[in-house]
Amino acid sequence: MSVTNALSPLTDALALDGYELVATELGGLSARIEVVATGAACPDCLIPREMFTAMVLDRLRGDAPGAWSVEVVYPAGAA
Repeated sequence: MSVTNALSPLTDALALDGYELVATELGGLSARIEVVATGAACPDCLIPREMFTAMVLDRLRGDAPGAWSVEVVYPAGAA
């Protein structure tokens, strides 16, 4: 299971709004997910971090069931 592969639908959706998703597997069922704004980012297009975190966890648990721990980092000033 790859975190990057599991999150590819979210990566594609973020790209449409001018964001990149950087996923770092930290070992076990732990990951750091960073949403990075590009020059074309739509600041009003990001959903609240809590909602995005829930979507990330759903995708990860769908690929590898278990008690995932994720840190989601949003751009400065984002919800």
